[in-house]
Amino acid sequence: MPLLTVSLQRLSDDVHRSGITWQNGHIESFNSRLRDEFLNGQLFESLLEAQVLLEDWRHEYNHERLHSSLCYLTPVEFKELWMQQKPTTTLIGIGPLRGVPQSD
Repeated sequence: MPLLTVSLQRLSDDVHRSGITWQNGHIESFNSRLRDEFLNGQLFESLLEAQVLLEDWRHEYNHERLHSSLCYLTPVEFKELWMQQKPTTTLIGIGPLRGVPQSD
């Protein structure tokens, strides 16, 4: 295997190690909510039932539930507001968006 490929694989492994909570905080938080609010309280009769109920939960999570990390907007509202802005600017009152380059 070429050296570059090995180096990129090691970099990828170092950047994202699944199961390490502090490196994947937002994913671990979502997984915890999904488990606590949906999976732990359900006994599914079929795969279809699980898919339908999960889609209902996902819709509520993204379209109806306010998220404090998004200034009490739903993810859909936050995305719409973000899309109206230039990707290199900030949202009023929210501050810099993580992962988005800021202009000086």
